[in-house]
Amino acid sequence: MADRAWSWRQGARLVFCYLLARWKLIFTVALSLGVFLLVEVLYGHPLEAYGYACLLVVTLLFLLSLCDFARFVRRHLALRRHLQLLEQGLPGLPGARNLIEEDFRNLALELERRLRRAESLAEQERSELLAYYTLWMHQVKTPIAALKLLLERDIRASTELKRIEQYVEMALSYLKLDEVSQDFLARECPVKELATQAIKSCSLLFIEKGLRLELGELSGSALTDEKWLCFVLEQLLSNAAKYTPAGGCVRVYRLDGAPCTLVVEDNGIGIRAEDIPHLGEKGFTGYNGHEDKRSTGLGLYLCTRVMARLGHRLRFESQLGQGTKAYLELERRSMDIA
Repeated sequence: MADRAWSWRQGARLVFCYLLARWKLIFTVALSLGVFLLVEVLYGHPLEAYGYACLLVVTLLFLLSLCDFARFVRRHLALRRHLQLLEQGLPGLPGARNLIEEDFRNLALELERRLRRAESLAEQERSELLAYYTLWMHQVKTPIAALKLLLERDIRASTELKRIEQYVEMALSYLKLDEVSQDFLARECPVKELATQAIKSCSLLFIEKGLRLELGELSGSALTDEKWLCFVLEQLLSNAAKYTPAGGCVRVYRLDGAPCTLVVEDNGIGIRAEDIPHLGEKGFTGYNGHEDKRSTGLGLYLCTRVMARLGHRLRFESQLGQGTKAYLELERRSMDIA
């Protein structure tokens, strides 16, 4: 019923637009008939012949208008279909029937050429920028690795160096975010192996604050990309360490009854209820982020985007002052490869 109502509205709109496009012709015909009627009345001619002539003219005009309206609708629908296929270009644009339409057609084609040229230049600049920053980030890893060796016994300095390394990895991941689908390698990964790898990477952060780490049941595997999922786990563990007071506890385990759901739980400061729906939004830091001046809001944004690209889901539960749970739902959904 709703589709039928929509069709009637669309039909009425087409008729109105057609009449609006032909109003000069309609006005001219109506004015001409009025002039003829005035002449007939002034000369006292019988109106029967005039009425018969008017009926013939109006009937003929109506039939011609029906044909013209059909062409009008076909042209409108052809342009609408082409609008939906705009990404394929405009070479199939319907031909012009007069000089004005030819001018509009040429204008549309020229705008398309300029748009394609601008898109090509923008993509080239983006590729060059990505290549430069990727090279720089890979080069900066060399002095970071050297400093690690020099500062092995200094926990504080090693922790800060680890943070620098994480920020470099975060920046690189941000630049490559739109290319996750090209850098994606799906395989069955043991969940425990993924968790262990991420925990090892974040171990200095836990040692510095004296946090306790507990591993629960982590059997099973998930069809995912090891590198990108480890990146998400490292970000979540880093956040847990950041917002959990010294001596606190962080747990990593598989959710009971949901073998494809991994949980990262802490007993830290928690998150305000009104902030939870906004976690993962670009640049959102919330109340905790305002307290921690170094927070950028990019970590959880990247995690949410990466999980979506991998066909997974990330959600949070938290109570202020009691801690936070991050749920990594690893069952495969439709991959976001746009």
